[in-house]
Amino acid sequence: MKLRLGRANAVKVRTIQITLVSILVGSLLLEFLAIAVVRDRMWTEDFDSLILKLLAVYSAQIGLVIGGIVGENRNKMNNAPRGEALLALGLALVWTLLVGWRPIALVFTDRDSVKLVVNYIEEVGFGGSFFLAAALAYFFASASTEGKKSPRKVGSDRAH
Repeated sequence: MKLRLGRANAVKVRTIQITLVSILVGSLLLEFLAIAVVRDRMWTEDFDSLILKLLAVYSAQIGLVIGGIVGENRNKMNNAPRGEALLALGLALVWTLLVGWRPIALVFTDRDSVKLVVNYIEEVGFGGSFFLAAALAYFFASASTEGKKSPRKVGSDRAH
């Protein structure tokens, strides 16, 4: 089976951007909801610390995607390579699952410490955010160059 190059391997950048924002914001809201459900089982300062840590971890990723949307040149960024788009989506899903399972697990157990959850989010969230941020930046960079022709050399069209 031959792999077709060109438009068949390209995806709409806007679709990927909206999906990325939906994954990140949806996960953040789900985690906030889970924390709100168990708020009465934690101290106020623990609640505040957990919310602020989640906001800090997610803000860079959401900001990067929103920056890519706002900074997009609509005339030049219609399609993106499928591989880079799937990489960005896959890493966003894995990262949100890794960060998000622990705050959501607070709903189902009363034996977990909020301080341990905050430490987990700090270590896993900030550690893994480097890879997600790199994948998102690579996706937006590859999307902005998709379909551009390589520059012609000056004087290459002269007759000898």
